[in-house]
Amino acid sequence: MSSIHKSLSSLLAEIENSFEKQGISIDPNERNHGLPLNNMECVYLFDFSLNKIIFHQGFDKVFGYQEKEMTLEDIFDKYHPEDKPYIQSIVRSVVSQLIKITVPEFLNVLNMSYRFRKANGQYANILSNTIVYKTNDQDRLEQVLIKYTDISFTTDSEAVEWKIDETFLNEKEVNEQVYGDKIIFTDRELQVIDKMFKGLSNDEISSDFYISKHTVATHRKNIFLKSNCNDIKELRVFCKKNGIKH
Repeated sequence: MSSIHKSLSSLLAEIENSFEKQGISIDPNERNHGLPLNNMECVYLFDFSLNKIIFHQGFDKVFGYQEKEMTLEDIFDKYHPEDKPYIQSIVRSVVSQLIKITVPEFLNVLNMSYRFRKANGQYANILSNTIVYKTNDQDRLEQVLIKYTDISFTTDSEAVEWKIDETFLNEKEVNEQVYGDKIIFTDRELQVIDKMFKGLSNDEISSDFYISKHTVATHRKNIFLKSNCNDIKELRVFCKKNGIKH
């Protein structure tokens, strides 16, 4: 398991602890079924046989959107522009694997954290859980339940983080789908690379950009993961070879 996935696992633990400190009740049985539990959570149900969202609830209280008919295009439009390519690639890879295998119902197959635009134009950091909600007679995927949790009170990360259920899914395939041979650094990652090449520490980069040390550390991990480099020296060579300006 890569360090980026370990980072998300740590974030999940932090969220659990934060909920407990705030006195927010989280019922394990309800959580496994992906049901909305408090005013920071909302859900939608997507049916693959109909190719549409057939149910959604809570987007008004969490993000300020009116409860009306919602499409996947509506959802995708609200991803942060820098996060969207990664989210779509990850989802596409996971779904392409799921439709080829038999899976049990109520399996949490994918966790992601990224930025989602609210009705007021501001971006919230959210945790999304993708859960197999219904299968057909052949135990093939039919419906997935997506639960969004606003975790802005826990993190201000600008990086997309993800974790899959490796019991049923192939992590290598997802990595290849997301990154492939084409290396795409976000504008923020290019800024972090510039600071790294100048020898700045995570604390110094965090101070310069007014972001948390956790976010800087995640950017570093993503940069090395995308470039397949192990240190700054290798990263310098990689950027020069690929004409990446920073």
